[in-house]
Amino acid sequence: MRRLPVILIALLAGPWARAAPSVWVADAGHGRLACYPSYEGQAFEAVFRHWTARLDWDAGTLEAEIRTGSLASGDPDRDRAMTAPEWLDAAGHPGARFRARVVPRAGGFLAAGQLTLKGVTRPVTLPFTWEVRGGQARLRGETVLDRGDFGIGADEAAVGPSVRVVVDARFRPVPGAGPPGESAP
Repeated sequence: MRRLPVILIALLAGPWARAAPSVWVADAGHGRLACYPSYEGQAFEAVFRHWTARLDWDAGTLEAEIRTGSLASGDPDRDRAMTAPEWLDAAGHPGARFRARVVPRAGGFLAAGQLTLKGVTRPVTLPFTWEVRGGQARLRGETVLDRGDFGIGADEAAVGPSVRVVVDARFRPVPGAGPPGESAP
């Protein structure tokens, strides 16, 4: 039963998918993991500068690790506030983790799994697209989180309850993890 998602991906992706590398890792220097909280009705961008991700097509999994203290918005006072104990608590919870199963869907893929943030684990889905060119891949996706679900600044009325999260990441194949190819599932 565990192989069912892999078989389903292979059937839906077509015969060309077998030529693609199976394991890919994010190239941290060429990607963005950004969130868009709002303060007094105005959204602003904050980017996580340190994170890693790994996508394994054979296992049908996507895993990401995020350093919560690496969040930067361009405003040092706001950055300190966002990583303080009542918000992300970067000192007490220096990392966030996303573990998901990947399944095909119309127009791309869906990573459905668990996000652990500030010591709280909740289900999260990330719809995404995957494009391979010249031996590199690009994953683009977006989801919305409710900060209250993770106990982040729960009583702060000036900060909006929803936070949009956007991923635009470049991936490279892991050497030896599968045959080279220009296509991916």
